[in-house]
Amino acid sequence: MKIDGRKFSTEEKHLIRRMAAQRYLEGESPTRIAASYGVSAVSVHRWGKQAGEAGIDSLSPKPKPGRPKKLTREEDDEVFRWVAGGDPRQLGLYFGLWTRKIIADQIEQRLGIAISVTSVESCFIALAFPHKSRFVAPMSATKSRLRNGSTSVTRR
Repeated sequence: MKIDGRKFSTEEKHLIRRMAAQRYLEGESPTRIAASYGVSAVSVHRWGKQAGEAGIDSLSPKPKPGRPKKLTREEDDEVFRWVAGGDPRQLGLYFGLWTRKIIADQIEQRLGIAISVTSVESCFIALAFPHKSRFVAPMSATKSRLRNGSTSVTRR
């Protein structure tokens, strides 16, 4: 079975970089090291060279740029359980499918976190939730049904 180093978490990648660099500094071949970790020999050579010049701690992961996420992983999971395990009508809402707006409103009410509709979409993508499924109505369909005065939804 082939190992793909790109699929590892940040912590796992950091550990692999440190171990590969250590083996490189001990004189092992970059090709052999690369084959054992599922990375390229060029990367192993670069990590070893960097560790030799700046120290092994220079291989530590750098902080990710950008704005931090508004929801923690646990909060993401909680939102997922609301949507996958319930119907908005159980909350006294008028619409039978979850919309991103309804989810954003529920997050603000239940968790006290103001979140945009776009962020709700990102949350679903990160959780690999089938956001184009029957559970979540597209915003355009929701607006269209409300303009027509319909509050019932037929299954697709």
